Amino acid sequence: GRYSARVVWQDTDPTFEIIRDEDLRIVEAPAGAALSCHYLLFRVAPENIKPGNVVLALYDEGKAKILWSWHIWVTNERFSVISTATASPAVSMQLLNCHLGWRPPIRYTRGSTVERSQYIIFTRADNGEQFVSGSFRVSQQRYTIPDYDARYYSHPYYQWGRKDPFLPSLGEQSSGNISATSEYYTVLYDGNALPANNLSLGSSIQRPYVFGSTLPNNGNLWNVNHGGYDDAPVEKSVYDPCPRGFKVPRLNAFTGFVPGIGNTSPVYGRWTDFSGEIPHGMWLTVSHSYDDLRIFFPASGFRNQQGVLLNQNSSFEYIYSWTAGESRTNGYALALRCTGYGYLNPYSSMPQTNGLSIRPSKN
Repeated sequence: GRYSARVVWQDTDPTFEIIRDEDLRIVEAPAGAALSCHYLLFRVAPENIKPGNVVLALYDEGKAKILWSWHIWVTNERFSVISTATASPAVSMQLLNCHLGWRPPIRYTRGSTVERSQYIIFTRADNGEQFVSGSFRVSQQRYTIPDYDARYYSHPYYQWGRKDPFLPSLGEQSSGNISATSEYYTVLYDGNALPANNLSLGSSIQRPYVFGSTLPNNGNLWNVNHGGYDDAPVEKSVYDPCPRGFKVPRLNAFTGFVPGIGNTSPVYGRWTDFSGEIPHGMWLTVSHSYDDLRIFFPASGFRNQQGVLLNQNSSFEYIYSWTAGESRTNGYALALRCTGYGYLNPYSSMPQTNGLSIRPSKN
């Protein structure tokens, strides 16, 4: 068959691309490779090493479908692992210090160029003679870069059980209850309307850019060891989107932020709603004490079943982050839910079709 590799989306400003289609290649297995199969090779130009997220895909051109896709996270974040207590004295979590795909704000100002054209002059290498070809002219149309000032940090969002991210907020903040949807949810790669109904597991792989309004009810997607609704350690699956060495956290990962299982208050944390504190969010405890508020969760909201970014309800903002724990209600899974007035539920039941953040865990 005929195969190709392409960029599905990337969350950069219009002035540069982290990875270009022409810098992607399918190659034979390199010497010493762990697997004797073809590999996807990509290059990031030195001038394009800037924070951002890219989704790359391998296409079967003959069947016009995506076979597999990968999330490339380019970041200047200084990573660390933070040990946080849970409700169980025997279990502590080793959580990454930021959400998966965390990136700084994008800031750029309006720029433009006038229409212009130029003759090309060739120089002969043997004698230095120059000549002008009047028929060879390069032209550039006038273009304008729009203003953009995203003051807030952002990260991609994930539907529960899926391996591919959806576009970060890029600083979108809601006006009332709903902010504008991203342009990436209006791009139709296969002519189908978005979001897609009844998105099967196979279809979710072939269409990583489509927000599914119905997903397969499979509790093993992020935890191969899923055997019920208890706090079993997570065994990472092929659909787990976290980097090597990390995984989606277990069911009780966030129970140490409140005093005991079943509690939603008081919250061992401090909301960053003071002037000049950006991003907004919550500093939370690592040891059941207000003296150890050393892990931060941003108030970055979530995407609903239509892919629309929601971040405010009345006067407070949302924090949401998935666990690998499935809810007892079909089509729901468990997540951290925290709001600006001091409420925190360490395992709120959320529709799996919502797009939430992921805080990777090392254990």
